[in-house]
Amino acid sequence: MKTQDKIRAIRTQQKISQEQMAERLDLTPQAYSKMESGKTKLSLDRIQQIAQILNIDVTELIHNNDNGVFLLINENCTNENLNNGAIIYHGNQQSINEQELKHDNEKMQLIITHKDEIIEQLKQENALLKQMLNLLNTQQTNQ
Repeated sequence: MKTQDKIRAIRTQQKISQEQMAERLDLTPQAYSKMESGKTKLSLDRIQQIAQILNIDVTELIHNNDNGVFLLINENCTNENLNNGAIIYHGNQQSINEQELKHDNEKMQLIITHKDEIIEQLKQENALLKQMLNLLNTQQTNQ
C-alpha cells in the first residue's frame, strides 16, 4: 500500500475529513487532496506532520509490506537535533534509483570524513589542554 493510501485509510478510520487535515497542516483542501491522491510528492517533514496529527509512528506510513528496503539515515546526529536531514528509501530493490544511492553514499562518505577530521582536531585540542594542565600543575608545585 502506498503512503498516500495509508494516510487516507487511517484518516478515514479516525473519522478525520480532508478539510480538517488540510486545516491542521495549514494547507488548502485542494492542496491536501492532491497530496493524498499522489499528485503532489510528500516530503519527509510533511509525512512527519501527518503522522503526528494521526497520532501514529512515521514508519507506519512509510514502510512497505512487499519485503522491500526501508532505510532511514539521520545525517545530523547531534543530541540537540536528531530529526534533521533524514534520507528515506522504501520499496523493492529494483525501485531504488541507483544514482540517488550513489549520491547519498558520497554525502555519507563526506560526513564520515568530516567526522574523522573533527575527532582528530579534538584529539589535538585534548593533548594541548593536557600539556597546559601539566604546566599549571608544575607551576603550582614549584611555588
